[in-house]
Amino acid sequence: MEQLNRIISEMQIKNEELKNFIKPNEVKKEFFLDEIVMEALEMLEDTFMNHNIKIDYNFSKSINLYGFPNEINQVIFSILQNAKEALVEKNIDSKKVFISIKKDKDFAYINIVDNAGGVPSSLLGNIFEPYFTTKKYKKSSGLGLFLSKIIIEENMQGRLEFENASEGAKFVIALPLLKDNE
Repeated sequence: MEQLNRIISEMQIKNEELKNFIKPNEVKKEFFLDEIVMEALEMLEDTFMNHNIKIDYNFSKSINLYGFPNEINQVIFSILQNAKEALVEKNIDSKKVFISIKKDKDFAYINIVDNAGGVPSSLLGNIFEPYFTTKKYKKSSGLGLFLSKIIIEENMQGRLEFENASEGAKFVIALPLLKDNE
């Protein structure tokens, strides 16, 4: 009974944290997407190097957006962290992550692709569900992608999509461009 009460208490704390996390604390502002992506990459640079993960990127510079740059940074960090963990857990020989930023007339797109083999097709529908995780080797909350989807789709009016690419997982983040009249 004591263990059950502890678990319930932990879940209540997590739910309270979720409520606070989903509501952005920061004020919307203009920012350049490539700068935010580089900040997330820099935070993970040492751990990627320690695990021999090669990062390649191709960025369109100076894509101006309006929204919550710290939240976008957190989403990118979370996806990159998941890629790192999958590459390490699956013990891939030549570990790689590729990030690209491009735009069309309405949206900026961040593509993040790894070569960790992807997600089994039977689990694809669960990727963005709360408390869902594919991590076997350590305790995980299963909230990272769930929260990321809320941040992108509700707070930024964009889209967060997942698909299995040829060698691994591919996440596409679509964010509305800053319009001249905003």
